[in-house]
Parts: sequence; structure tokens; C-alpha cells
Amino acid sequence: MKFPHRIRSGWSNWLAWVVPAGIALLVLSYQIWYQIALNPARDVLLFWVEVVVFGLVGPIVAGLLLSELIRHTASSRIAASQITALQAQETFLASAIASSADAIIGLDPEDRIITWNAGAEAMFGHAAEEILGQKPTVLLQPGAVGEAAWAAVRGRVAEDGVLRNYELLARTRAGRDLPVEITHTLVRDAEQRLLGSATILRDISQRKALADEEVRRTRELTTLYAVSTAMNQAPGVEEALTHALDQILKVLNLEGGRIYLTDESTHQLSLVTAQGNVNLMNPDETTIRPGECLCGLAVESGETLQALDPSTDPRIVRPTCRWHGNYICAAAPLLAKERMLGVLHVISRRESVFSGGDMALLRAAGAQIGVAVENMRLSEQARRAEALSTLIQEMHHRIKNNLQTVADLLSLEMSSSRSPEARRSLRDSISRIKSIAAVHQLLSLEQLRLTDITELARQVCDISLRNLVHPDQHVAATITGPPIYLPSKQATALALVMNELIANALEHAFGNGQLGQLSISLSQEDALISVTITDNGPGLPAGFDLSDLRGLGLQIVRTLVEKDLGGTLHLENRPEGGSQATLTFYQ
Repeated sequence: MKFPHRIRSGWSNWLAWVVPAGIALLVLSYQIWYQIALNPARDVLLFWVEVVVFGLVGPIVAGLLLSELIRHTASSRIAASQITALQAQETFLASAIASSADAIIGLDPEDRIITWNAGAEAMFGHAAEEILGQKPTVLLQPGAVGEAAWAAVRGRVAEDGVLRNYELLARTRAGRDLPVEITHTLVRDAEQRLLGSATILRDISQRKALADEEVRRTRELTTLYAVSTAMNQAPGVEEALTHALDQILKVLNLEGGRIYLTDESTHQLSLVTAQGNVNLMNPDETTIRPGECLCGLAVESGETLQALDPSTDPRIVRPTCRWHGNYICAAAPLLAKERMLGVLHVISRRESVFSGGDMALLRAAGAQIGVAVENMRLSEQARRAEALSTLIQEMHHRIKNNLQTVADLLSLEMSSSRSPEARRSLRDSISRIKSIAAVHQLLSLEQLRLTDITELARQVCDISLRNLVHPDQHVAATITGPPIYLPSKQATALALVMNELIANALEHAFGNGQLGQLSISLSQEDALISVTITDNGPGLPAGFDLSDLRGLGLQIVRTLVEKDLGGTLHLENRPEGGSQATLTFYQ
């Protein structure tokens, strides 16, 4: 320990030589004055003896005495300063020890506690008056465990002289286990005589908790990754569940386990896979009712449950499950978006009770399995839907080809017929068949079972213009509207309706040599769909009544609109000339 040094000041040095010199000068002046003025007859030798003794030796002695006095005074001041500094450092050290959050304990050479700070009292709960004089083993685990732990500490200190950051498990006054980090060192005096030892114990429970949480999370991620990998690599649900269960048993070191899935038809749990110790499983018990035994209760409640003693737990009702008294079991539901798919059941030896972290891990694994099963089912459904879609597209393609063949045959029949009436009927039939074929053409190209009726209007109009316009007719058609999708039944009916209305306009609205304007517009407001077909022809004849018509074309239109589309059709003349047909129906 270092203390401040006091150097002798200038006035002390000055006093140490000025005073003796002054005494010598005073004695010399007195001797001269006395010899001359008072006793001239005195012997000169006596004069010089007195000068030497009183003027030289005396001042030297006085100077030495004065120097010693000054040195002693300075030493006394230095000692007082050092004592004050030592007292301040001792006070600071005592305050630091008293206010430290760590437990700082002093031991005598016999390992009895002789100092006990406030941090130790707060950490262990022992007051100073009840712990002083006790052995430090009272702070460790009781019995041989604590004795062995302290013996290990002393052994390490005996070898190295100091022990730093050594972890052991202490025990508080309340009986709570407390992980601590200990630093222990021997205390010796200047002659290396043993005075005792000093021990610092630091509470590391929070650090341990964080480390345990890190281990738990790592374990959880490892398990979930193993489960996910196992299920993703399996070709089917049963193989995926088998691989996933096998990984759970390996990572958690469990004896056995089973996975049940809910049967949608019977609403019971059906065994899908079982792994591990076969002696713990009854092969005859392949189904469980909801609410029955631990697995059924887990499915019914949606909670992760465990039974510490299946032989006495009232929730365990199956005889074969109650036989496993030397084991504990747990059940975790398999959930996918809050939908109950089944249950995961695992078994472990009695001495390894499922902790809160284990239960959370089982629940996470159950959720992971549930999501994977649901995804596999959705993937299978998507695969089947894709296959069905392909089949339907092929069906529509073949229907379209068959209709086209029929239309071609009717075209041959029409070309060989000499009756104008028959040719017109065949032409109308060909146009209708090709309109229906246009619907199946669009359906064969779409991935969905829906048809864009705006595109359908373009194709029906194009078919009508190719088949029904006379060489001396000039008709321009415009189709406007957003994409509107309808199921195939409504789309087929609408195609026939548009074909008939377009054919009617081409036949009656546009005369020879006239530039015809045909417009088709489609719109949708919520579920209400409107189709408007306008022309610039002469308009509807006077007294026109849609309900009293006997023509086949408009009869077909009215029937399709009312029966198949469930809508209404309104025909009227436009103020600017021409006619307008407005069809409205709900999607």
C-alpha cells in the first residue's frame, strides 16, 4: 500500500543552519567584547577554549539537536498523514464490501466465517449473528454433496493459491438452490503467515437462466428442423409422420411415441404410426374417442397434457395405459390454423419428468407436424385439382371438336341442299353450334372452370359475321367491357343468346349496301351483369311484343334468359335510330 511522502520544507532547512550559525556568531561576539571590555587580563588560551566550546561545539550540537527535532516533527506529520490515508482507505474498503451486491465473506484459518457483508445476507438470507462462526459448507448443498464441493474448492486453492470464477450450487436459508460463481483466495501477512481466506460469491442464476433458455431454444429449433426435414422428404403423410416421430424420439431421448390423426368420417382418432419401445404399445388399440384418456383430452381441450403416474392418474382410463406405472406420458395436439388434426403421444421413464420447456417443445412440434400434414393434404388436393382441371380441359377440347365436326357435317348438308328455307335453318343451326363450341374452346384454354364472357362475345360475334353476313353486306362490330367470368353453364346460355340477337340484327337490321354498325357492351356491378347489343338499322317494327313472338330464334332467347340465366331481356328502339337489346342477370 502506498502513502504520500512529505519532503522537508525550505524553512526547516534554513532553520537547521541559521540558528547554529547565529548562536556561534553571538558567542564569538560576546567573547570578544568580554575579553576586550571586561577582562583584558584573561588568558588568551582560555579565550579560545571558550570560543571553540561555546561558539563552535555548542552551535554544532544545537544544530544537530534542532535537525533531529525537525526530522522527528516531519516524520510525525508524515505518519499522521499516512494513518489518515489508511483510515480513509479502510473506510472506503469497508463501505465497498458492505455495499457490494456480491457476497464477500472472510474466513479464519479454521474455515470459520468471521465477516459477513450485506450482499451475503441479501443473497443467502442469513443474518450476520446467526452465520458468524459457521463453516462455509452451511451455504452449500446439505450433506456430503456440500462437503465434497468445498473440499474441491480448498484443493484448487491449495494448488494455485487462488481460485477464480468457479461455479457451484449453493443453498439459501429458504432452501432454494442458487447457482453461484466463487472466487476464493488465501490471506497472508508480510511474513507469509496464514491469516485466513477471503471468498466472493456472485449470483449467476440469471446468467444460467439465459444459458438454459438458449439451450432450450437451440434444442427446440433442432427438433423442429429435424421434424420439418423429415416430413418434407417423405412422399406421403404416413411416411412423413413416421420420420417426424422418429426424430422427436431421438432428439428428446424418449422411450416411445404414437401419432393419431382425426378421421373425418368417424370423428375418432386413428393410429397412423408408432415408434420406439413396442412393449409400451397395444397393437389392438388403433382408435381413440375424443375426450378418452390423455390423448382424447388433449384433442378435446387443445392443451398439451402430461401424466406423471399413469397407474393412478384418473384421466388415464385405458387399462393398457394404466399398466405403465414406471413411465410418464404426454400428449400434444396437432394443430393447423386452430384446426385439430390429431395428437402426438410420447412416453418417457419416470425419472425424466417433462419440464415446462419440454412441454412447450412438444406443443411446438405438434403444431409443426399439424401444419406439415395440412400442407401435404392441400398439396395432394391441389395435385388432384390440377389433374381434374386437365381432364376437364381435355373434355372441353373434345366437346369443341365434336361440335365442330357436327357443324362441318351441317355445312356439307347445307351446301348440297337446294331449298332456301332448309339452307337458312341449317345456317342458323351451324351458327348456334359454333357459339356453343366457342364456349368450350375458351374453357379448354382456361385454368379455371370459368369463362371470360367479354372474350366470348368477341368470338361469338366473329363466328356470326363469318357465317351470316352476305357478300353484299358491310358490317363493323365493336365489343367493349371488362373481363367478366361466368361458370360454363351460364356462359353457354349467354353464347346462344348473343348468337341469336346478333343473327337477328344481321338478318333484319342491315340492308344490302348499307354500312352496318353493331355494338356489344358488357358491364358488371357487384353480381349484376348487363349485356347491351345495339345496331343502326331501321329499328323494331310497330307493335313489336317479345312475349307474343312465334319466331324460333327469339323464343330460344327468351327461354335461355328466363330459365338458364334467371334474368330479363328488354328490346327497344333507340332515339338516334336503330334497336337495342338489353340483357341483365345475376352472376
